[in-house]
Amino acid sequence: MITQIKNAKHSTQARATERKPVAAVKPVVDERNPICRAVGKRIKLLRIERDLSQEDLSHEANIGRAAVSAIENGTSNPTLLTLVALANVLDVSLGELFAPISIKFEAKEEHRTAPRRLR
Repeated sequence: MITQIKNAKHSTQARATERKPVAAVKPVVDERNPICRAVGKRIKLLRIERDLSQEDLSHEANIGRAAVSAIENGTSNPTLLTLVALANVLDVSLGELFAPISIKFEAKEEHRTAPRRLR
């Protein structure tokens, strides 16, 4: 039994010293939706102007603090109801959250197939 533990220890150390080839570094691609990023920046700006913490905003809007963080970072696509709740707490209209946005959103081409006929 002792020899098995000893051998396991040595084999672990041997594996730790082996060098693995370094993979090519992939460029970082920001896949966040530009509209979500812009709305998130606007919400963060309004929150800071009103001297609210993320926790204060989340409590008043009745959503989680992590959700507020994700919205502000543009990693979340909030629902309309969430945006309305945030706009109410920030004392702005829903349109004001989108007012500074001037992004041309290009839809990806979809390959459509002909509808199937029922027999």
